Parts: sequence; C-alpha cells; structure tokens
Amino acid sequence: MNITKKIITIKVLVLNRISLILPNFPNHRFLYKPFEGLRQIIWKSLFKRFGTKSFIRSKVQIVGYNNISVGNNCLIGPSSIINATNRITIGDYFLSGPGLIIYTAEHGLENNDTPYCLQKSTSSKVVIGDNVYVGARVTILGGVTIGDNVIIAAGSVVTKDIPSNEIWGGIPARTIKKV
Repeated sequence: MNITKKIITIKVLVLNRISLILPNFPNHRFLYKPFEGLRQIIWKSLFKRFGTKSFIRSKVQIVGYNNISVGNNCLIGPSSIINATNRITIGDYFLSGPGLIIYTAEHGLENNDTPYCLQKSTSSKVVIGDNVYVGARVTILGGVTIGDNVIIAAGSVVTKDIPSNEIWGGIPARTIKKV
C-alpha cells in the first residue's frame, strides 16, 4: 500500500470516528463560541461542501456526509436525520425546524415473493433551492427538487417536486399558496 492510500485510509478512519461523536458535540449557545472554529473544520472535512455561516444543531444523524453539499447561511434543526446514499444539495439561506428527515433511498417493493428487506433499494438525489424554510418534522423523499423561496409547513411529507415561490403542506405535501 503506497503512502497516499495509507493517508487516505487514516483520514477516512478518523473522520468516521469524529462523525460518531459529532451529534453530541457541544452545541448549545453558551458552548457555541469556544467550539465554533473546531466545528467548522470538522464539518468542512466531512461534507462535500459546507458553506460559510452554516450550522447544524445538536443530535443530528447523518449518513453519507460526502454526498451532501450545504450552501451558505444554512441551519439544520436539532434531532434531524439525513440519509444521503445519493446526492443532496442544499442552497443558500436554508432553515429547518427540528426533526427534519431527508432520505434519498427507498426499499424495493416490486416482488411480493421476496421479503422487502432483501429487495434492492434505489436512491435518487434531492435538490433544495435558495431561501427555503422547512417547518418541524418535515420529511423529504428521494427524487425531489425544491425550488427557491419555498416554505414547507410542519409535519409535511414531500414526495414530488415543488416549484419556486410557493407554500406547501400536508401528507402528501401539496400547494397551499403561491408567494
């Protein structure tokens, strides 16, 4: 094994260990400033892209850091789950409430003779535009593109594309109002 491969292997191992402790890393307002620089270094090394002045609240579970690009001035709320087996792109000025769920993968359901857990899963990218506000406990499924200047009401399940300049809500999410 050459030296470059060894360095990459060590980096991957270190980042995997850091990603295990990151959800519980001190994240409260009174502890934020002392750890701000370290937190930014960790996030920038884990994510494909992590914008300036972006922040992830406590107890966020993330799979597939290297598939996620986060824009500038973004906030991902506490207790969120992001599963990025495919690409997730989040634009600038994104804001989510607590409990956001983004899944790019889904289980195959084609064959009733094969247990669902043994069927192949598929994954599709998620693209979120600029200036998007997502309420608490929103679920965004794979294959969805959310336009710019969008608001998604709390508790919604987004299963299809949302055009720019609209407010959506419900299960499944649908247009409430154009803005």
